[in-house]
Amino acid sequence: MISCSDYDYIELVCLYKMTVELHFEGFSIIGVAHDTKRNSELLEGIQLIIEDDVQWYPLDTLLAMTAITKNTFFQHLEFSH
Repeated sequence: MISCSDYDYIELVCLYKMTVELHFEGFSIIGVAHDTKRNSELLEGIQLIIEDDVQWYPLDTLLAMTAITKNTFFQHLEFSH
């Protein structure tokens, strides 16, 4: 589970529909942050829009997030679990 302060950044990128790169163990993915959502197992995740398709990624394994959209909030974040 990520910290509350880290979760604030997840909500922020979804609110502003920022393009971000999410970094996981072994892979990264770029997309437009869409929303947060729990899956059927009640795991919290982030929905990204990638090529007109909404895809869900779990937050509990998210290692880092890089902003592709220029903003004044952050450039790169490392998540603590």
